[in-house]
Amino acid sequence: MSYKMYKLDFGWEIAVPEGWIMEKRGQGSCIFYPENPEDETTIYASAFHSEDHKLLTPESLMKSAFERSIPENSEALDIPTRLHCKAFTQLGADGVYRIGAGFYTEGELLSLNVYAKNEEKANEAASGFSHTKFTRGGKNAF
Repeated sequence: MSYKMYKLDFGWEIAVPEGWIMEKRGQGSCIFYPENPEDETTIYASAFHSEDHKLLTPESLMKSAFERSIPENSEALDIPTRLHCKAFTQLGADGVYRIGAGFYTEGELLSLNVYAKNEEKANEAASGFSHTKFTRGGKNAF
Protein backbone atom coordinates (compact mmCIF):
# COMPACT_ATOMS: atom_id res chain seq x y z
CA MET A 1 0.00 0.00 0.00
CA SER A 2 1.27 3.48 -0.76
CA TYR A 3 1.08 6.27 1.78
CA LYS A 4 1.22 10.02 1.91
CA MET A 5 3.08 11.63 4.81
CA TYR A 6 1.38 14.49 6.62
CA LYS A 7 3.08 16.90 9.01
CA LEU A 8 1.02 17.60 12.11
CA ASP A 9 1.46 20.10 14.92
CA PHE A 10 4.32 19.81 17.44
CA GLY A 11 6.65 17.85 15.13
CA TRP A 12 4.60 14.72 14.42
CA GLU A 13 4.38 13.11 10.97
CA ILE A 14 1.97 10.33 10.04
CA ALA A 15 1.44 8.08 7.04
CA VAL A 16 -2.09 7.92 5.64
CA PRO A 17 -3.20 5.76 2.72
CA GLU A 18 -2.74 7.50 -0.63
CA GLY A 19 -5.90 9.23 -1.89
CA TRP A 20 -7.25 10.22 1.53
CA ILE A 21 -8.42 13.75 2.38
CA MET A 22 -7.18 15.73 5.40
CA GLU A 23 -9.20 18.31 7.30
CA LYS A 24 -7.63 20.39 10.06
CA ARG A 25 -9.93 20.56 13.09
CA GLY A 26 -8.08 23.00 15.32
CA GLN A 27 -4.68 23.18 16.92
CA GLY A 28 -3.29 19.67 17.09
CA SER A 29 -6.31 17.87 15.59
CA CYS A 30 -7.00 16.49 12.11
CA ILE A 31 -9.39 14.08 10.50
CA PHE A 32 -8.59 11.90 7.47
CA TYR A 33 -11.02 9.98 5.27
CA PRO A 34 -11.00 8.27 1.86
CA GLU A 35 -12.05 10.11 -1.30
CA ASN A 36 -14.70 7.41 -1.85
CA PRO A 37 -17.78 8.64 0.10
CA GLU A 38 -19.07 5.06 0.45
CA ASP A 39 -16.05 4.12 2.56
CA GLU A 40 -16.89 5.48 6.00
CA THR A 41 -13.47 4.72 7.50
CA THR A 42 -11.98 7.65 9.43
CA ILE A 43 -8.66 8.43 11.11
CA TYR A 44 -8.63 11.02 13.91
CA ALA A 45 -5.24 12.47 14.87
CA SER A 46 -4.67 14.62 17.96
CA ALA A 47 -1.26 15.96 18.94
CA PHE A 48 -0.67 17.32 22.44
CA HIS A 49 2.25 19.33 23.79
CA SER A 50 2.71 19.71 27.54
CA GLU A 51 5.18 21.71 29.58
CA ASP A 52 5.29 23.62 32.85
CA HIS A 53 7.59 26.61 33.30
CA LYS A 54 9.38 25.65 30.05
CA LEU A 55 10.08 22.13 31.35
CA LEU A 56 8.62 19.34 29.25
CA THR A 57 6.20 17.00 31.00
CA PRO A 58 7.91 13.67 31.80
CA GLU A 59 7.39 10.87 29.28
CA SER A 60 5.85 8.66 31.99
CA LEU A 61 3.03 11.20 32.46
CA MET A 62 2.41 11.45 28.70
CA LYS A 63 2.20 7.65 28.54
CA SER A 64 -0.13 7.55 31.54
CA ALA A 65 -2.41 10.18 29.98
CA PHE A 66 -2.88 7.98 26.92
CA GLU A 67 -3.27 4.77 28.92
CA ARG A 68 -6.19 6.31 30.84
CA SER A 69 -8.01 6.72 27.50
CA ILE A 70 -7.77 3.01 26.59
CA PRO A 71 -11.19 1.33 26.96
CA GLU A 72 -11.42 -1.55 29.44
CA ASN A 73 -12.92 -3.92 26.86
CA SER A 74 -10.08 -3.48 24.36
CA GLU A 75 -7.26 -5.79 23.35
CA ALA A 76 -3.60 -4.79 23.25
CA LEU A 77 -2.09 -4.38 19.78
CA ASP A 78 1.57 -4.35 18.80
CA ILE A 79 2.64 -1.71 16.28
CA PRO A 80 6.21 -2.17 15.01
CA THR A 81 7.84 1.24 15.47
CA ARG A 82 10.98 2.82 16.90
CA LEU A 83 8.80 5.25 18.86
CA HIS A 84 7.29 4.58 22.28
CA CYS A 85 3.78 3.42 21.57
CA LYS A 86 0.74 1.79 23.20
CA ALA A 87 -2.02 0.51 20.95
CA PHE A 88 -5.32 -1.35 21.18
CA THR A 89 -8.23 -2.71 19.19
CA GLN A 90 -11.88 -2.60 20.15
CA LEU A 91 -15.16 -3.70 18.63
CA GLY A 92 -17.78 -1.24 19.85
CA ALA A 93 -21.34 -2.17 20.83
CA ASP A 94 -22.46 -0.35 17.66
CA GLY A 95 -20.38 -2.74 15.51
CA VAL A 96 -17.74 -0.12 14.69
CA TYR A 97 -14.20 -1.43 14.79
CA ARG A 98 -11.61 0.86 16.40
CA ILE A 99 -7.83 0.84 16.42
CA GLY A 100 -6.18 3.34 18.75
CA ALA A 101 -2.51 4.18 19.20
CA GLY A 102 -0.66 6.61 21.43
CA PHE A 103 2.86 7.69 20.54
CA TYR A 104 4.64 9.57 23.31
CA THR A 105 7.87 11.13 24.43
CA GLU A 106 8.83 13.85 26.88
CA GLY A 107 6.23 16.64 26.58
CA GLU A 108 4.53 15.14 23.51
CA LEU A 109 1.65 12.77 22.82
CA LEU A 110 0.10 11.81 19.50
CA SER A 111 -3.21 9.97 19.65
CA LEU A 112 -4.36 8.20 16.47
CA ASN A 113 -7.75 6.49 16.20
CA VAL A 114 -9.25 4.61 13.27
CA TYR A 115 -12.99 3.93 13.09
CA ALA A 116 -14.32 1.53 10.46
CA LYS A 117 -17.30 -0.71 9.80
CA ASN A 118 -15.11 -3.82 9.66
CA GLU A 119 -11.75 -5.07 10.89
CA GLU A 120 -10.22 -5.27 7.41
CA LYS A 121 -10.90 -1.57 6.66
CA ALA A 122 -9.60 -0.56 10.10
CA ASN A 123 -6.38 -2.54 9.66
CA GLU A 124 -5.90 -1.09 6.19
CA ALA A 125 -6.28 2.48 7.48
CA ALA A 126 -3.99 1.84 10.46
CA SER A 127 -1.31 0.09 8.40
CA GLY A 128 0.65 3.36 8.16
CA PHE A 129 0.89 3.83 11.94
CA SER A 130 4.28 2.09 12.01
CA HIS A 131 5.63 4.92 9.79
CA THR A 132 4.81 7.61 12.39
CA LYS A 133 7.72 9.99 13.04
CA PHE A 134 8.49 12.61 15.62
CA THR A 135 10.88 15.47 14.90
CA ARG A 136 11.85 18.30 17.18
CA GLY A 137 13.73 21.29 15.84
CA GLY A 138 14.23 19.74 12.43
CA LYS A 139 16.02 16.66 13.79
CA ASN A 140 14.41 13.25 13.84
CA ALA A 141 14.01 12.49 17.53
CA PHE A 142 13.69 8.73 16.98
